Amino acid sequence: MPADFSPYVNMRIYDKQPSEIYLNAVEIAQMNIPQFELRVGTIEDSIFQAMAYMTALSVGHINALPNRLMEGVLGMMGMQRKNGSNATLTVSIELLTYNGTTIPVGSTFVHETSIFGEVITTYYQVDGTVTIDDVIQDPEAVPATPLPTALVKLMAIDVGTVPTVTVGDSLTVLNLNAQVNSVTAQNDFIQGDEPEDDGEYLARGVTFLASLSEALVGANQIEKYIASSYPEVRRVKVYDLTDGELDDSISGDAAPGYTTAYVYGNSASLNILQKVAIQRDIVDKSIAGLSVKVLGSRIVYPEVSASVAIENSMSITTASTSIATALKDYLNPLYFPNSEPAIRKNGLIGILSKLPSVLYVSGMELSSADMELDAGSGNLLFNKKGDLPYLTDENLNIEFNVGGFS
Repeated sequence: MPADFSPYVNMRIYDKQPSEIYLNAVEIAQMNIPQFELRVGTIEDSIFQAMAYMTALSVGHINALPNRLMEGVLGMMGMQRKNGSNATLTVSIELLTYNGTTIPVGSTFVHETSIFGEVITTYYQVDGTVTIDDVIQDPEAVPATPLPTALVKLMAIDVGTVPTVTVGDSLTVLNLNAQVNSVTAQNDFIQGDEPEDDGEYLARGVTFLASLSEALVGANQIEKYIASSYPEVRRVKVYDLTDGELDDSISGDAAPGYTTAYVYGNSASLNILQKVAIQRDIVDKSIAGLSVKVLGSRIVYPEVSASVAIENSMSITTASTSIATALKDYLNPLYFPNSEPAIRKNGLIGILSKLPSVLYVSGMELSSADMELDAGSGNLLFNKKGDLPYLTDENLNIEFNVGGFS
């Protein structure tokens, strides 16, 4: 029977402030001595205040004991807390002159993103000193000799999630450097992770303890083990009776003795070494005769076309941004519900209908080269196990009817 640590999550034994302790102490004293009066500035008042302060310090330490105790137990059992990570990306830096330059460690770069009309600024820094070599210019060269460039790795200053940086985005150098002409993002942006709070950490601990036994047996147990033991895995779905390398279709025949886990990382697929490491670990902990395979989730790209009515006073730009954000947040590999066998047309209409900028949705059509369209319902059905949807800007088409009239 798995241990239940839920009573210890955010448990508070005696959560009182010094002022409350002080007033309670005065009340108790007056219950025993009705004529007792505590005057400010007296020795007795100083004693009561000092007692209240020292008791409050003890309260703070006692309140932290349950969570710290559980964290220590889980640490000894091999489950570490997620302290979060910084987002990283690579940028291409082009100089203004053919003379090289040095970008010192700590140089700060700025990326700006507009979300619902608000500009969000993210600061990145260089991991180490970067030297861009000189380039010898040939005045007669056709085309002209390219200016010096270099690929530089940047890391976000703040821990946790930041606005996504897409390939081609421009960044600026905060530290004045007249030699830099442009800073352009490449296609290797990796999102950061938020640090766990006490509730998230101990809830994951419950999942981890539930997966422990002498051997991993079923899909649910393997799924819990991977989700709680590998921070780099953001999504995991495990199927019994499935040999994903031989047949990963939804309607495929059962493969007795095989189990396949489909994993996905932080806005990116896991590399082969990460998947092999997970597979070896699962195989070592599985019962004899069970063949376990770890494969990457396939990303499918749905296309969404919708006709939306908005109010006369509503800006089309604002409405377009809110609609795109809502749909892209739902049709995202990191957040799309694992239990859904399809992208439901009515579900997307419901998401849009709840937006303040939308009066109603007059029409919607879904399509995809990677999925099967159900003609009756208009839903997109997943063809393969482990598929995850990703809606791009190019695949989203919204037509607006201002004031509800076409």
